[in-house]
Amino acid sequence: MLKYERDDRVLVKNTGTSDITANSLVKIGNWVGVAYTDIPAGQEGIIMTRGVFELPVADPTVAIASGDLLQYDGNGGVKPYDSADTTNPKIGKAFAGKAAGETKVLVTLMPELY
Repeated sequence: MLKYERDDRVLVKNTGTSDITANSLVKIGNWVGVAYTDIPAGQEGIIMTRGVFELPVADPTVAIASGDLLQYDGNGGVKPYDSADTTNPKIGKAFAGKAAGETKVLVTLMPELY
């Protein structure tokens, strides 16, 4: 009999006062992921913690190279890893590069980094 114990989705509770929009990057407790569906304030929902997602960048003027280590920016976006920022976790690597001026980057989420 198959005993399946792992998926790259996590059930979380939105303890905030605002709804979480589907496809947005969120940090809830010790988890960082992309909301699978809308998660109303006070309700539970699913976030995806692994995979490749197109996510907004904190500073569009900064170029990012493929393979660069990325960090959650604290506001639903990503930024190049900054070791001085001990508040926000590393979340993955750039799947593809982005030029300065582009507002989104493809990110490989890697929960083993945080």
